[in-house]
Amino acid sequence: MPSSDGSDNITSIENGRKPNPNIIEARWDEGDEIREDLNALIKLERSKIPGRSLGTQRNGWSSAMDFHLEYEGTVLDQLVTYAREKLDPLEIKECWSVVSDPGGWTGPHDHGKADMVLIYYLSAGELFSTIPVEPAAEITFDFTDTAPYSIRPKDGDVIIFDGDVPHRIGRTPQTRVCIAFNAYEKENP
Repeated sequence: MPSSDGSDNITSIENGRKPNPNIIEARWDEGDEIREDLNALIKLERSKIPGRSLGTQRNGWSSAMDFHLEYEGTVLDQLVTYAREKLDPLEIKECWSVVSDPGGWTGPHDHGKADMVLIYYLSAGELFSTIPVEPAAEITFDFTDTAPYSIRPKDGDVIIFDGDVPHRIGRTPQTRVCIAFNAYEKENP
């Protein structure tokens, strides 16, 4: 959660507010109307490109990686502005929406050369696990030098983390919708 002074941007990673200092949990809860408008954009995009999914995603759909450019001048601009503020001084180069349909999950992956990732959960869905020994599930980060760290996101939650950290997302009985951003160091002119 954000600190009392509101400093939940990427520089607060160094403050180690979480058991793993490379993960920040925050909120961007601008209300149901904005979430509904964002969901409408995602439904529109999904109607244009049905059946598309990226990488290790199963039983779901993903937009193209330029979602933020495709819908400039819409309600998405408010979320992009928030993400830019949180990821500053990095530059957002990729943004995409993800819909995990009931039973959907995402296997282990990372975000390649992205320096930081921000994920905003419009609808987190009620997550569960089919493996009895695994906690009812969440987004789980698999660090090489420490135990896995799991977060159960809620609607309106934001998770920011290093792009090279492997992570996976558990199955959901309900639809889960999020918008993800990859940010990189700015290129020198």
